This record gives sequence, C-alpha cells and structure tokens, in this order.
Amino acid sequence: MHAILGLLRRQFLGAIALVVALAGVASGAAPKYLQLGASNDAPRTTVLRNTGAGPALTFSTRLTAPPFRVESRKVVPGLNAARLQGRNAQSFAAAGSSYTKSESDARYPSKTASYTRGESDARYLPKSASQGFMSANSFTLLSLMVEGEMGYVVGGTGNFVDHGLRAPASGKIMMTAVGTCTSANNDTQGTLTVQVGGAENKSQTTFSSPEGVFCKLVSTKAVSVGESVPILATITDHGSSGALFKGIIAVEFIAS
Repeated sequence: MHAILGLLRRQFLGAIALVVALAGVASGAAPKYLQLGASNDAPRTTVLRNTGAGPALTFSTRLTAPPFRVESRKVVPGLNAARLQGRNAQSFAAAGSSYTKSESDARYPSKTASYTRGESDARYLPKSASQGFMSANSFTLLSLMVEGEMGYVVGGTGNFVDHGLRAPASGKIMMTAVGTCTSANNDTQGTLTVQVGGAENKSQTTFSSPEGVFCKLVSTKAVSVGESVPILATITDHGSSGALFKGIIAVEFIAS
C-alpha cells in the first residue's frame, strides 16, 4: 500500500513539473502556437517559413468568401497576384501605352468639334453637283492648260477658255495666265484678258511685239459654297493677228 501511494505521489509531482516547464517555454524563448478560431496577438512579426517545396501557407475557404482580409491600405512590397479585381493582366494597358483623360482631351477634339448633318450640308457641296468634286479645305488645282500656241486670232477676239466652275466650298477662285504675247508687227496691238466671274474681276494687258513679250495676268473672285463661276480667257487683235505662245493657264481654288 505504501508502495502504491509513493508511486502516485511521484507521478503527481512529475505532472506538476511538466506543467511548470511548459509554462516557462510559453513565456520564454520558445514561440507560442497559433490558435485556430481565436485572436492571436504578438509583439513582433510572425514569420512562416517552408523549408521544403510548395507554399508556406495556404488559405482555403468557400468560393463566395475571400481567403483573407487586410485592414491596411499600405503597399505590400513584392506582392505578385494573378488577378486584380477579378481581371487578369491582359485586361490592363501597360504603363505609358494609354492617355489620361486630360492628355486625351488635349490631343483629340471633343465630340462637339464635329459637324452636324445640317452644318456639313451647308459647308460641302454634294458630289453629284460637280463632276470635279474636290477637297474643300485646301488648295486645289481645278484646271490646267499648257500649249505651244493658244488663243491665236486674226482680226478680232478669240476665247480660248470659256466655261464655268462650281465652288466646292467658300473661298476664292484664282486664274493665272503666263506666256509670251505676240502681235503681227510693232504697229498692231493685241490684248490678253483673263476673267473669273464678272467684269469687275477682269485683268488684261496690251502688247505690240512680233518677237513677243512676257505676259502674266491674275484674276480672282471670292466664292461661296456651290456658287457657279464663269471662267474666261481671250485674245483680242486690233490689227492683223495675235496669240499667246508657250502659254500656261491655271485655275485654282483656295478655301477660306
């Protein structure tokens, strides 16, 4: 009986010693264990390190619940995630490959910079209204004549350009004649005339030289979109004959 009591006494004292030892380990150099389903507090950073293969920590939860939650807005250095807000990397443009709103607004005109249908119809002539429909916002060559001899006339007036043009937009039409003006002899005179629109836009020069003299005339007229404009170039001889040699006649449209 005494032997049995002695054995129980020794086992009881050993158990007390083990509890004290474990308490000393928990409060000393040895780490505490993480308690599941409870709040764990520590005065220092907790490090989880896997010295083998695979991740150091795995979170598994329901599909409708997030695997973990953070309460700080600070950046996590080195964090590499496959998705952001449920979108993969292909859903985002690389840095520098797109414009901010202010950059885009400064680079491109707003929607209000485009023309309405009514504004466009008022600004541009329909293609069906002109066989020579052209751009209405730049310099355009409407017609060009280059001949060795043009407008040759004997005793009278000859029209070597006589037709009409329709203005593709508002601006001006300019007609230029360049060449060598000749008459039969020094005693007879000839007159070169170019005219865009009415007589108020007439430009002319008189010459008297069988050898020929350099001639250059320019006539211009302001026009509105769709306006029909007559174009005229003539040689008038006041004696025997007259002509424009090596002549160039150019008709241009310049948008306003």
